[in-house]
Amino acid sequence: MNAVSHFIDLSQVYGSSEAECNSLRVMKGGLLAYTYRGNRVVLPVHHTGNHGCTKDCPAASCYKAGDTRVNQNLGLSSLHILFLREHNRIASELYKLNPKWDDEYLFQETRRIMIATYQNIVYNEYLPIAIGNY
Repeated sequence: MNAVSHFIDLSQVYGSSEAECNSLRVMKGGLLAYTYRGNRVVLPVHHTGNHGCTKDCPAASCYKAGDTRVNQNLGLSSLHILFLREHNRIASELYKLNPKWDDEYLFQETRRIMIATYQNIVYNEYLPIAIGNY
């Protein structure tokens, strides 16, 4: 069974429920939660349970995202980090342009932009390579 929705909606980043989505947010400035590894922004560390981490995985490497499979391999973790950083970059830029927008509005507008970007990548770049142009 798939752990995320079947829609192309970045539920692997934002989660499949409002509660899960809220647990992944800073609740300030429209930002997704993050942590620093050295001077780099990475996904927040998961402090409870296994959540896809191997038993020999150090606790500091267990990331939290909308999809628990984020910790299965470096490729998935890297893509999640890329989407996190891009979300927070866009939210920061939107805040500069619209300082009166509240956290919820900033988050939802940024999420819409990110989903549209992801859909564009899937439909216009990935699928033509995978199944050809029709």
